Amino acid sequence: TGRVITAEQVIDSQFKELKRYDITDLPGASAAVYGFMKSGSEAFDYEVRVYESHGKAVELGTALAEEGSGPDAVLGEADAVFKEGVRDRRLAYRGDRGAAGPKYGGYVIYDNLIVLCQGVDLEQFIERCEYFVSELHLDD
Repeated sequence: TGRVITAEQVIDSQFKELKRYDITDLPGASAAVYGFMKSGSEAFDYEVRVYESHGKAVELGTALAEEGSGPDAVLGEADAVFKEGVRDRRLAYRGDRGAAGPKYGGYVIYDNLIVLCQGVDLEQFIERCEYFVSELHLDD
């Protein structure tokens, strides 16, 4: 839409902030926030990264969003470029031994935000990203 959304606008929505991450190793970001939104009795986790523009989010944030989400997400602190919150990006659900798997099935770039959305597959993460965007209520 061309608008610039602030971390405060995200927090003023239905989003409940749990942590703010140190963004030293997140080039171009002005904030990174971990939290959740409730839908009925369910709560879905999100990591929201704020950039100065959509272009900067795409240019500077895409590679690190890919690092933190999807089936090939980097879940070890030693291997991650953006180490802040790497533990929050894990779910213990894979296999018989309960190995850690990625919490975020993927991400969307919405205006100047990169939003990592909880989901075990493409359909689920897209549904939850759509829910996140719809609950921002920025046009109210």
